[in-house]
Amino acid sequence: MAYEVFISFSSDDREVAEEACRGIEAAGIPCWIAPRDVTGGSIYAEELVQAIEDAKVIIVLVSSASMNSPHVPRELEHGVSARKAFLPILLGEVKLTKSFEYYVGVHHRITIPEGKFASHLENIVASVRRLLTTESTPTPPEDFDKTSVLPPTPPQEDKGAQSLNIPDEEDDPWLALARLPVEQRDAALEKASQNGLGDEL
Repeated sequence: MAYEVFISFSSDDREVAEEACRGIEAAGIPCWIAPRDVTGGSIYAEELVQAIEDAKVIIVLVSSASMNSPHVPRELEHGVSARKAFLPILLGEVKLTKSFEYYVGVHHRITIPEGKFASHLENIVASVRRLLTTESTPTPPEDFDKTSVLPPTPPQEDKGAQSLNIPDEEDDPWLALARLPVEQRDAALEKASQNGLGDEL
């Protein structure tokens, strides 16, 4: 089964986490939550890491218990490394620790007063849907040739000759003379001298 949401929480907040899971799944969004989705006989840490990597959105229930948990910060750290979208849900007026401020401080958060979780489920589901939509926005592949969709670049005038002041053959007879084979050059010079045109060359 493909899970779209990973729920990170302290065992002290299990009832709230399970309520969030039921509400989100009732909206048709599958969630991974421990211990329900831990396969029997598996290595818990490996399955946890895989679940985080497979999910698109990580919901973290932020409370004094979760901020002091040895496990929740590890889950958040792995989620950040995997570039997952986060939805922090603050259970009451809690002050983020420095580590939690680092992990989730920049994300939009939902603060829920104690005992009011059910009334905020609709807002939570809407926020999850928005994050899933953002997460699923297609991005071009690495080998995508952006020049195939860009208008052609108009040719630019080559200013190299102008910057070097290279004369045209019509303007400089010496240039034209220098490009002649030796025999023709000597003949041209002799003819020019006979006709009194040596000064022009």
